[in-house]
Amino acid sequence: MAVIKVKSDELQTKGNEFEEYAENLLKVLSGIDEKVQEIANNGIKGSASAELMEQYETIHKVILNYAAKIQAVGSLVRSSAVAKANVNEAAVKAANGNV
Repeated sequence: MAVIKVKSDELQTKGNEFEEYAENLLKVLSGIDEKVQEIANNGIKGSASAELMEQYETIHKVILNYAAKIQAVGSLVRSSAVAKANVNEAAVKAANGNV
């Protein structure tokens, strides 16, 4: 049985923070995308450019996946906050005889 020892609003805040982290990571990735494209188009030519793009595409996919997982953690934490609030509300109602 899971025990959540924090307040629902604290969980909600933490969940929101995780989702903000994911959004920020995607913004940083967008900036990196621009710089890599600039280098590939103007800084290096030939097979070096192709290799840069190939390597970056691999890294890009990993970072996108990581951002998605961070967002999923945030969503899970926020869902936990809602569930905890619902349980708390039901417990108060039951304690007051309002089932």
